[in-house]
Amino acid sequence: MEDIDSLRKFLDYPKDIVIFSHRNPDGDAIGSSMGLKLYLENYGHRVDIVFPSEFPSILTFLPKTDDIVIFDFEKERVQNIIDKCEMMFFLDFSSLDRVDNIGTLIIEKNVPKVHIDHHLDPEPIADYVLSDSEASSTSELVYRFFELFDNAKYINSKVAECLMTGIISDTGSFRYSVTPETFRVSSELMKTGLDLTSLQNHIYNSYSEKQLRLVGYVIHNKLEIIPEYKTAIMSLSKQDYKDFNIQREILKDWLIIC
Repeated sequence: MEDIDSLRKFLDYPKDIVIFSHRNPDGDAIGSSMGLKLYLENYGHRVDIVFPSEFPSILTFLPKTDDIVIFDFEKERVQNIIDKCEMMFFLDFSSLDRVDNIGTLIIEKNVPKVHIDHHLDPEPIADYVLSDSEASSTSELVYRFFELFDNAKYINSKVAECLMTGIISDTGSFRYSVTPETFRVSSELMKTGLDLTSLQNHIYNSYSEKQLRLVGYVIHNKLEIIPEYKTAIMSLSKQDYKDFNIQREILKDWLIIC
């Protein structure tokens, strides 16, 4: 990240900051956004998080998720947040089309913008960029962003819980996309007193009866294996939606368990 000194000076005094992430936010989008929010609040800033659409209910165990503003439901409130903000952060998306109509509002606002992301080919949408496609997750990069400020005292167990949620989600609980840097960052987060066993249980072992029945039904009745392509396909019909009273939120939670 270039010109970190000017960014440090800008953040030396309390600011109104808004954090954006992508539509259909996953564990990394939510974990990185909430971890950054808590860190900046510990720093003395006022911080809002805006997502274009709903997030999985299974992740509401994270602190302050009730504060997240959903553009689909509160467009006027989002406009007010953007109107008063003095700085923007873009997390876990490489282009503004991933935030849908919010992108137009973002372009029109002339404030410092920081982009932190691990996807390939990020668009030039910000003044300050921390991008590494080799990183396991945006949450890993957010921790590295904190290190640039040399203020570890603001990284408490709540911040660590959020960032570790993002790392666990994007690596399938350390099964893929991991590097030595991933384990270094995770080790530092563990030093805050983070309870990793409890966190794993929240993410993978907290499904409702309805969600588990849906998973069992799909695997038993809808799983199609194509051996020559080493591929499996699962589908849901309109009748399945009716029988299980499936809502979009249930599907998001189910995607996480997969």
